[in-house]
Amino acid sequence: AVGTIVIEGKDELYVDGDTKLVVDQRSVDVTLSFDNGYVYDGANKVTGYAVQEQDGDAGVLSGEDAGLVMSYNGEAEAILPASYTATATFGNSNYKAGTINGGSFTVEKADLSAIDIVSDSAVYDGGEKSIGYDIVGVAGEENILSLVGQVTVTYNSSTALPVNAGKYEVEIVVAEGAAFNAKSV
Repeated sequence: AVGTIVIEGKDELYVDGDTKLVVDQRSVDVTLSFDNGYVYDGANKVTGYAVQEQDGDAGVLSGEDAGLVMSYNGEAEAILPASYTATATFGNSNYKAGTINGGSFTVEKADLSAIDIVSDSAVYDGGEKSIGYDIVGVAGEENILSLVGQVTVTYNSSTALPVNAGKYEVEIVVAEGAAFNAKSV
C-alpha cells in the first residue's frame, strides 16, 4: 500500500506514510497531412497535422491548447530528400504524444527540369572560352548548385577549355546531389 489513512473523530484526518495522487498525462494521437507527394520540390512535405480530439481518457480537451510542436529529424520542416521520423512535443505538460500516423516517410530526389545553354558562341581572341549554362531545378528553381552534385563540362571529351577557333562537342554532366538526380546534356 502507498499509505494508510486513519480517521479519528468526525473532522480529523491523519495520513500515515506517502499517500500520493498521480494524475497521468493525456495521450494524444497526431495524424500528419501530406500534399504534392514525396519528391523534392523545394516545399515542406508536411502540410499540416490533426490532433486527436477528446475521446475518453485520450485526446486534447475541448477548448484547450496542447501546445503541439512537430519536428522531423529535429527540423521544423521536411524539405530535402531524406528518410524522416516525426516527433510530437507538447508545450502543455498535461499531454504526451501517442501514435503519430504517417510519422515515418521518405522524401525522394527530383529530376532537374533542364540544363539551359545561355551562351554557346565566342570570337577567337587567344583566350580560353567556355559555354554558358544554367541548371534549372523543379518549378524553375535557380541557384541550386548546393543541391546538385559536381558539374563537369567537356569540350570534345576534354575538360580543357578551348582556345582555338573551331566547333566543339560539349557535354555537361551534373552528378547526383543532395536534392537532385544526375543529368547530362
